[in-house]
Amino acid sequence: YIAPSPGNVANTETWDGTNWTAGNAANTARSLVAGFGVYNSALATGGTPGTSNVESWNGSAWTETTDMPANKRNGGGAGTTTSGLVYGGNADPTGTRVNTTYEWDGSSWTDGGNMNTARRYLGGCGIQTAALGIAGYVGGGTPGYRALVEQYDGTSWTEIADLNTARIL
Repeated sequence: YIAPSPGNVANTETWDGTNWTAGNAANTARSLVAGFGVYNSALATGGTPGTSNVESWNGSAWTETTDMPANKRNGGGAGTTTSGLVYGGNADPTGTRVNTTYEWDGSSWTDGGNMNTARRYLGGCGIQTAALGIAGYVGGGTPGYRALVEQYDGTSWTEIADLNTARIL
């Protein structure tokens, strides 16, 4: 594991369709978060240093909200601020790759279905009932990158067509 540069930050930048603009800082400086939502309604979850912290973005400011059930970093995220999920990643403080999924209903977290393959550094997209967990790093080999793609249907994960090239996202 190599820490990302510049390390943990609380920076926020917003995109107006043409330019990036500095926004208000998050409450907690961190890296390797999972996020989901849209420009004026998003969540940032977990991250390094190992945290279960969750912050909600309203388009101009961050507010602390309900923590995830456990610390998680390097995971994927998908959905909206009223129906989202965070999956895979590392458990902290052990750093063990996990296949767990946490579902968000706008105010609380519940356990969702486990991914088929535990991995970290995932990409993600979609909504809570139709999400993709893309690629990742499973370790144990050289280089350990995978082309795996799993689809979530709101209950369980199913492996579908893999990427052409293994990678971390």
